[in-house]
Amino acid sequence: MSTAPDARRRFLLIAPIFPPHGSSGVQRTAKLAIHAPAAGWDPLVLAMRKPPSRSFPRDEGLARDVAHLHVERLRRIELRYIPRAIHTLGFHTIGFKFEWLFPLDGFVGWLPFAIRRAEALLKSHRPEVIYTTSSPFSAHLVGLYMKRKHGLPWIADYRDPWTTCDLYPEYNGDTPLSRHKLRMDRAIERLCLAEADHSTVVVDTHKHDIVATLGADPERTHVVYNGYDEDDFAGAPYPLPPHEDVFRVTYIGNFYRGRTAKQFLPMWRAFLNRPGVDRSRVRLRLVGESSDWMKRYASLWEDIADTVECEGYVPHDEVLGQMQQTTVLLILFPRVWAISGKLFEYLRSGLPVLGLAPERGTMMEEMLNDAGVGHVVTEHDVDGGTEHLRALYAQWANGDWTLAPNIAAVTKFTRRVQAERFAALFARAAEAPRTR
Repeated sequence: MSTAPDARRRFLLIAPIFPPHGSSGVQRTAKLAIHAPAAGWDPLVLAMRKPPSRSFPRDEGLARDVAHLHVERLRRIELRYIPRAIHTLGFHTIGFKFEWLFPLDGFVGWLPFAIRRAEALLKSHRPEVIYTTSSPFSAHLVGLYMKRKHGLPWIADYRDPWTTCDLYPEYNGDTPLSRHKLRMDRAIERLCLAEADHSTVVVDTHKHDIVATLGADPERTHVVYNGYDEDDFAGAPYPLPPHEDVFRVTYIGNFYRGRTAKQFLPMWRAFLNRPGVDRSRVRLRLVGESSDWMKRYASLWEDIADTVECEGYVPHDEVLGQMQQTTVLLILFPRVWAISGKLFEYLRSGLPVLGLAPERGTMMEEMLNDAGVGHVVTEHDVDGGTEHLRALYAQWANGDWTLAPNIAAVTKFTRRVQAERFAALFARAAEAPRTR
């Protein structure tokens, strides 16, 4: 089909969290919106006007990148005031679990405004496809409504697992209330998987889980990996040269639940105590949300605290600068089955990557090995991690950098490739006979 200016294809992009709201989960959606036009599809974006919380980071660089797009930011009814009021009255247990009584999440107060505006855009701009992305998972109800009422082809994207995720305490099934919550939301998730024309996930193991556990159709469930944007590297060489003045190990990303840098600190301490390591020229830099917590924790390690640098959330356009001040990148595997979104930018940097994993043989380890940049140890293998740091330090100190990264294993993960895969799904859904 022609992509001339008068025949542009459009899709409704339902993304409650969208720039200027930041955080790592925003990248996938924002980059799709930026690169989809080159693949023949113009986005019409509906997003929340207010961020999820006052502490939610802003990313002004990403906001500038999407400023040319059609983005409408809608208000919401603040249902979260109810549990806050319960907390104020002193009923903390009830306040904490109030949302568990009802399906979905605390952002359903945005849905009436999103649905009303989606219907108006359907009349005025005639989008061919609707694309919804989560979390928050309530976003998929806009797709479900538009599919049922108007027959609009629907692509549902799951950046995060939903009821199959072991990170959410409301789905652990340990209490009657959590079992109630799991039953409600799992029924909605099954409905969304059944009615969407196509569903997309970011890792193969998530596809396997929802096919096996929730009955998702494997032919209509697709893995579209996250990636990196070559534009973000602004012509930077591949590989990036290691920082010359300081042997700096850098972690860039969020800290939450079981994923912190705590397990790396024993390796760092042992490395500092190795013969030949010049302590004045080595630093550990931790960058990301909740880094203040990590800074307080690192201060308890009095013998290494002076070598640890902590920074808060860094806007996406400053990530390259952080990498250019780095010798080795540290990555913490989120789960055995998961792939960290930051991995792809690490791969593009071409710098050596030390990975700490719950176990060996994961997909993330395979991707690092394919790119020729990674060395993975288990979280408790202090000797293995320490020895690898020592070997890299020796290469750096002697000016004998022997890393040989493989660019061919990296370029298949560009955001443009990701956008082209989504565009192919949009066309497939739009052009399919309306049989369901």
